Amino acid sequence: MKNKNSSIQSILLSMYEKLVTGHELKTIAQMAYEHLGNPLIASDKSCRLLCSIGLPEDDENPVWRSLRDEGYYPLEYLEAITYNPKYSRIYTETSPVLLEDDFSGHRCLTFKLAFGSAVIGFAQLVELHRPITARDAELFAAFCRIAGTALCGKKPEEEALKKSYEYVIDEILKGNLRGDKMKDQLLAVNIEPKQPRCLFVVERGDGGKLQTEYVRRSIETILRDSQCSVHSNKIVLLLKSRGTALLPPDVRARFKEFLTENNLICGGSNRFLSMNDLPSAYHQAVTASRVGHQMAGKGPIFFMWEYATYQMCDMLYDQCELLDFCNPMIIMIRQYDERSNTKFSETLREYIQSGCSPVKTAENLGVHRNTIDYRLGRMKELFGLNTDDPEMMFSFKQSFQIIYYIEKNRREGKPYTESQL
Repeated sequence: MKNKNSSIQSILLSMYEKLVTGHELKTIAQMAYEHLGNPLIASDKSCRLLCSIGLPEDDENPVWRSLRDEGYYPLEYLEAITYNPKYSRIYTETSPVLLEDDFSGHRCLTFKLAFGSAVIGFAQLVELHRPITARDAELFAAFCRIAGTALCGKKPEEEALKKSYEYVIDEILKGNLRGDKMKDQLLAVNIEPKQPRCLFVVERGDGGKLQTEYVRRSIETILRDSQCSVHSNKIVLLLKSRGTALLPPDVRARFKEFLTENNLICGGSNRFLSMNDLPSAYHQAVTASRVGHQMAGKGPIFFMWEYATYQMCDMLYDQCELLDFCNPMIIMIRQYDERSNTKFSETLREYIQSGCSPVKTAENLGVHRNTIDYRLGRMKELFGLNTDDPEMMFSFKQSFQIIYYIEKNRREGKPYTESQL
């Protein structure tokens, strides 16, 4: 460690000289470390390591091992910085925060890296070799301000920016990349222009602001082969289509659990082959999550094909009588239930939703299997129901979806004039 009596002012001047002469962050950090005498770490807001000076190479501390082996703080650290006030205040305090770090087991002086109001990340001074002093805190704060200037004030090279995966996806979604120009940009970021894919779009279920850095890191941890980008405060995720299943069952279960725990919803597009169709797929995914969430579907993942009927209802709501698209037998059964206090309509709907299984229908309705057989038999006698006719059963399923759409919107105050309901 250099002379402790070196003035803060002289050290600052030396670091600023490195800054203005174009030296990288690591050079400035090395200079600060020589005066601070404890390990110094800098990372961006996704907890990706920007530089580290002085960390023991063979230490098995879980935080340092993660930084050394993966180039990131552990995901739990990012979660704490996002949600835990003890950690998240490093982005709001006007001076460094001395933390008893629950993850590394060391005291750390922590402060944001920023340039004006633009925050790029944070830095830590780890109390490892000697106690942190007031002088250290002053010098560390100065280092953070200079490092923030070096990172935020440095304009990225235009060509480097155009080689960014996120840049390319965002430009395609904005309609700024097409044809050969788009093809060249895709190949530059290792995306095949033509390949079967599905698009996932993740957003907050309540419409609130998304904690993008935490969510994208979490998703990339669960879906190991994935790469996320951010567009309009939503996470955009391209998935390669492998056979009939997009995700293995265990990965899908973990993904759904994460979405549910964090009040997130995910819309899934139909499969598409060309990246020219990416804007259309994005619209499908956003529409699927909106309509699926609105209709209280079986989330938190909503696929476009599952909610196509509801989407069509949205488009036709003010243009025609939606009941005209229903199988008239459903209307007759509902009217009969109203007059005779029977439950044929409820039974038929549950029968269709249960995969036309009388046993499962009976379980879901809490009645005996014989009751289901009797009701289906009576509907055959009264209305000509034929459960073996696939086209009839499909029209019934669609009809029930249309009726559910009308009733739900009516309950929520959206007017519907059809007297039959």
